[in-house]
Amino acid sequence: MELIDASLGPRLPPELEREIFEAAAEMDPPSIPRLLVVAKRVQLWIEPLAYHTVTVDDSKRFLSFLDNANGGWKPPAFFAQHVRYLFIHITTDDGVPLQPALSALKLCTGITRIAGAGPLVCRDLLPVLAGLRLERIALFLTHVFPELEEVDLGLACFQTLTHYDVFDYLPEHAQALMYVGKLALLPCLTHVSLNDDVPWPAVEELLQTCATLRVLVLQWADGVETGIKRAAETPIRDARFVMTMFDDMEEAAWDAPNLWTLAEEFIENKRQGRIDETCFWMQRADWPKNDDDAPESSAETEGNSIPVAGLSLQDA
Repeated sequence: MELIDASLGPRLPPELEREIFEAAAEMDPPSIPRLLVVAKRVQLWIEPLAYHTVTVDDSKRFLSFLDNANGGWKPPAFFAQHVRYLFIHITTDDGVPLQPALSALKLCTGITRIAGAGPLVCRDLLPVLAGLRLERIALFLTHVFPELEEVDLGLACFQTLTHYDVFDYLPEHAQALMYVGKLALLPCLTHVSLNDDVPWPAVEELLQTCATLRVLVLQWADGVETGIKRAAETPIRDARFVMTMFDDMEEAAWDAPNLWTLAEEFIENKRQGRIDETCFWMQRADWPKNDDDAPESSAETEGNSIPVAGLSLQDA
């Protein structure tokens, strides 16, 4: 690539130049570290985009974020203004310093989406969550609160929630009914995902009592064949209900295409008569993984949809 002498100044109108660099950063996030060193003006335009999504992992990129946040290299207002999505990718073996990570995340008061799991999702995360106005989460809240019964969806941070992928297990009838009762009280909730063996009465209760609900997905992790069988056994006949295979724990917080847009497409196809109204299994294009799991009947394959592309930022 031919290097341009920065001393010559911009060769294009600043508005157009900025639009080009921002488009390049959004289309190819791994290129952001290189774009930051093109020129001072480009750094000022692009740096906020570099902090839009924070991925908690053992990468140089995240360690740089910790250094900038905890070292005072940037004012707290920078992180409050620019950090919007949080994805958590760590295990107990990754060696990510949890307390410095929590301290840095307390500055990010503009976060609207959180997804992931690991040791950072713990009771110490609650003060971080409490200061937010969340829109989408995919979390084990039972790792944040002491017990399932103590999960407090009445907190202010959850009152703006529109999309919630519930990681918590709800196989017991009474516990499931208690939990969906809390979900039904969320004023903005439109999309919910539950997992595996949730009792049908609890699913029906959520569909009946959550006035804002548009999509309810049950994600299945125990193989395609058993998932299809479970979907065929459901007594539910609500068009908003969809079953599908679990694919990625962060998908519920991605931009489109994602779990929600695929489910919306499936529901619309049923309403338009392109899928039988008694079919509740949404077969995804990247499933089955092998011929042994292939569904046998045409009704089971009518819900095919497009594959989902994830979000990924490489190390700086």
